[in-house]
Amino acid sequence: MDNLIGGLTAPTSEAPTPTPPRVHPTPKEEPSKRVRPKKPEVEQVTMLLDKQLMMKVRALAYQESSTVKDIFRVSVSNFIDNYEARYGKLPVAKPRSGGIEALANQQE
Repeated sequence: MDNLIGGLTAPTSEAPTPTPPRVHPTPKEEPSKRVRPKKPEVEQVTMLLDKQLMMKVRALAYQESSTVKDIFRVSVSNFIDNYEARYGKLPVAKPRSGGIEALANQQE
């Protein structure tokens, strides 16, 4: 305890001994090879629902300690899985990209 408060109560002529600087370990020469997994791409959507239905979704999310977003994500995913099991895989078109230059430079 005396060492802790010694520097605070000692006369100014007696300076405490300085502590040696800390030496940090050198970093590894090789960069880390750990690769972060990609986050799935998401898209924000807006929809209109019956007020009573939305109240039930919120109640369900609260009851299950979940979020409204998760309730919709699981519901839509299950709906699509059931649809595809019955009618076959749904074709998903790839988004168009790369044509903006041709469109911008098009002459009338």
